[in-house]
Amino acid sequence: MSEQIVVYAAGSLKRAFTAVLTRFAQLGHPPVHAEFGPAGWLRQRLEQGEYADLFASADSASPARLVALGSAFEPQIFARNALCAVVQRDSDITDTTLLAAMLDPGKRLGMSTPILDPSGDYALQVFSNADNIHPGAGQTLRDKAIALVGGRIATPIPNGWVASEYLVSTGAADIFLSYASYRNAILAAGRTRVIALPDSLQVQADYAMASMQPQNERVQQLRAFILGKEGQMILAAHGFLSRNHPCHPVP
Repeated sequence: MSEQIVVYAAGSLKRAFTAVLTRFAQLGHPPVHAEFGPAGWLRQRLEQGEYADLFASADSASPARLVALGSAFEPQIFARNALCAVVQRDSDITDTTLLAAMLDPGKRLGMSTPILDPSGDYALQVFSNADNIHPGAGQTLRDKAIALVGGRIATPIPNGWVASEYLVSTGAADIFLSYASYRNAILAAGRTRVIALPDSLQVQADYAMASMQPQNERVQQLRAFILGKEGQMILAAHGFLSRNHPCHPVP
């Protein structure tokens, strides 16, 4: 095995993990090569024989599947996330009118690609939660939502943009369900607005990692750094919730 550690990580971790891995190297650890992409797609690639030392997913199901197949070990939640809605800057949508706006036939609802990207799976959970408020709403949302990112072929997003704000700014969607960890970056850019999902719609996104080389000392050191105080502080600075954060209330 080469000295380089290979990590496959969810695309939503790119900003945070770039900072985590940079700091890890600054502390004298071996270099890390990170491949970022939709976690479900990365998991499929690992199933098909691609190599990584560590898989960091935006869900717990993908690492669990690899563990069940015997190709990964020691699954562990290392961070949590939630969803939010990104809308145009001059939109009058609020958290109390969000569901009605999502159901509005005249408004385009964007999401990520289910199965290939956990963000899309979480969006489907939001739609299911909507059924508890308005029976039948879930199916309406599933029928109208458009998967705009998170596929096998990356959607071109200009540097300096979060995908959701770019897609809303360019009119590809009027509302886009995005990870809440992007909130500060979106607000700092000032090009769009972020709306927190009401508790009745919200879901909890558990980010879990699993090792393909559980006995490798370098991989264990990286896992320990991610789970340790400094790694968790870097993740928090990029909008992620602590792995010990209590579960978000959902119906």
